[in-house]
Parts: sequence; structure tokens; C-alpha cells
Amino acid sequence: MTHQNVGFSIWDPAHHVFHITSHREWEAAAVGATYRPTAFADEGFTHCSTAAQAAGTLDRFFRGQTDTLLLVIRIDRLGNDALVWENLEGGEMLFPHIYGPLPVASVVGFVHVPHGDDGGFDTDAAISTERAPAMGGS
Repeated sequence: MTHQNVGFSIWDPAHHVFHITSHREWEAAAVGATYRPTAFADEGFTHCSTAAQAAGTLDRFFRGQTDTLLLVIRIDRLGNDALVWENLEGGEMLFPHIYGPLPVASVVGFVHVPHGDDGGFDTDAAISTERAPAMGGS
């Protein structure tokens, strides 16, 4: 697998947000023009995180899963008004949500998140990189 320098940090929230999914779900979806995660039918949007939020999201919702990817999504490749920053659980921290299907072309890479023996994730190892595996069209 090749790596590509995207010209700025993939962890910069001004340029990228992240969606957590399984390798299997992404592989199945990436052949089309758009991606709708499993929960999209019920919720109407795609949950995302910033780099600073990803570790907490992984720990809270994905602990114990071993096939985990962070999709690297270029904000400027989403449609107008597709990205909404909000908190739907009553907290103060705002999370990025993508309303409408996610254009596959907006996903410029993905990061495998190492899985620890305790069921948690080694997000420090994943987030310490400045590069993501290349995807077409980035």
C-alpha cells in the first residue's frame, strides 16, 4: 500500500474530519460513488470526529472491535451545508456530522487503528503519523 503526503496535517480539523468504520464496511462501500454507514438509515447522518475526539469515540463505541479504520475526510470535498457541528447528547463538545451520503471522493485516505490486548486502541500510534494510505483522487 502506498502512502501520500497530503500537503498539510491530516489531523488538522480545519481540513479533515474522521469517520470510524470497519475495514469490511468501507471496502464494500468504496466501490460506489457514495457511502452510507449502517446507522445512516436510522439517524440520517454520518457520525464523525476530529482528531482530538477520535480516541474518546473509539473507546466509547468501538472498544473490543478489531477491524477498525479512521476514514480521512477532506472537508472541502463535501457538499455545501453537508457538515454540521452539533452535540445531540446535551454536552458542550461539538461533533462533526455529515448530512446526506458521504461522497467517496471526499475520503482521501484511511488509518488503521492498532488494537491493544485490553480491547482498547492505540490511538497515539495511529495519530502520530502525518500520512494516510492513499486513495484515488486525493
